[in-house]
Order: sequence, then C-alpha cells, then structure tokens
Amino acid sequence: MALKEAFLSLERAAGEMGLRINKKKTKYLATRESENQQRHFQIKNFDFEAVQSFTYLGSLINVNNDNSAEIKKRILMANKGFYGLKIQFKSQILSIKNKIKLHKTLIRPVLACGSETWVLSKYDEAILGVFERKILRAIFGPTNDNGEWRIKYNNELYTLYKESDKVTYIKMNRLKWAGHFIHMEEQSPTRRVLVAVVEGRRQRGRLQLRWEDGVMEDARKLGKRNWRNGARNTDSWQKLLKKALAQKGLLCR
Repeated sequence: MALKEAFLSLERAAGEMGLRINKKKTKYLATRESENQQRHFQIKNFDFEAVQSFTYLGSLINVNNDNSAEIKKRILMANKGFYGLKIQFKSQILSIKNKIKLHKTLIRPVLACGSETWVLSKYDEAILGVFERKILRAIFGPTNDNGEWRIKYNNELYTLYKESDKVTYIKMNRLKWAGHFIHMEEQSPTRRVLVAVVEGRRQRGRLQLRWEDGVMEDARKLGKRNWRNGARNTDSWQKLLKKALAQKGLLCR
C-alpha cells in the first residue's frame, strides 16, 4: 500500500533526525467517504484513528474538502475579536481611520488566514459579506436621514470604506498564491499535488468546485483565458492584479 510505504519512509527519515511520530496526535483521514471505511488504520505498532475532520496548522480539513466549515470557523474566530474591540469601534474618541486600521490589522488577518486555498461558493461569499458589513456599520455608525437615524445601506458603507470588500480581498489572495505557485520548482510538493492526475471518478450529483476552478473563473473575469500562461509573466500578472483592485466589484460579478 502506497500510504504504508509513505509512512514508513517518513518514520525512517524522522528517526534519522532524532524525531518520533506522536501516536496520539496523528490521525487518519480518507479522501472519500465510504460505508466500509475502517475506524482505525494500523501500521506496525501504530494505531491511527480514522476521523472525518481535523485541524492542521489552524485550518480545518475535512473528508469532503469543503471550505464552508473552515470559513464559518474563521468568521466565528474573527467575530470574537470584533466583540473584544467593540468599545473601540463605537468610540467617539478614535478616528474612523484608526478604527479601519484596527479592523485591517486585528480582525481581517484572523478571518482570511489560509484563504489562498479557499474555494468560495455563493453562500460563502454571502456570509462573508454579512460579517464584514456588521463591522463596517460599527465603524461608520448610523446615518441621520431627514431627522431620523437609520443604519447605512450597503453601497454607502463601501463608498465610505474605499477598500476592497472581503470577497475581493480573498480572491486577490488566491490569485497572488496562484502566481507564486506557477513559479515553484517542478519537484515542489505543493506543485506536484496540484498538477497530479487523480485516479477514479468524481462522485455523483453536483460537482464540487476545485481551487483551480475558482482561479480560472477570476482570471477569466480579468481577461485571461489561460491563467497559467498569464501567471508565468510576473510583470503582466502584477498589472492584472492592480487592475482588479482598481475596479471595485470586478471579481464579484
């Protein structure tokens, strides 16, 4: 079995450097759900628990490779940061400029951590937008309209914010990562995983979007039919990203 051979090679390499594999922290996750999926995976004296999801380097990985659970987790974590700073966001002393800095340095990085690898559905984009507008309403406050106070409309918020919305920001991160990926060495593990040909068939029903599907769609909106060829030219790719930033909403159409 290829998995067994890979693990034994890892164990040998780790042993040569004086490292040992932690049995309790190592889990086994199949890439596809199966009725006959075993609950444990044994190699030598190791007995790994089979799980449906686990957290790796702060990111949630699950058997269906579904980003929605990770995005909800990130929103929850960023929301905790927002409530911790709610007094500052509603302060009459702090300027709006400083409130935006707080948002961009303390909340946005928590929300967008690992977003370079996300695949966004319309639902994901919607909940990200709802969360962002909650923060912007706290920053800019209500509007006095003919003597009556009301919350600001969405277009009013983004006119005042003068920055890319969260969905555009995340898609820009993904395009930047795509440009970085295309210049990786041929033997790079990351590059080999992405260009590898996966055997078998995709499951029945609506096909799940892949990372490259999102990159292709965003590049198409920017006028690039073949994103790989476009990303190989660094200067051209950078100009393309600047174009996306200059034209608000271009990646969200």
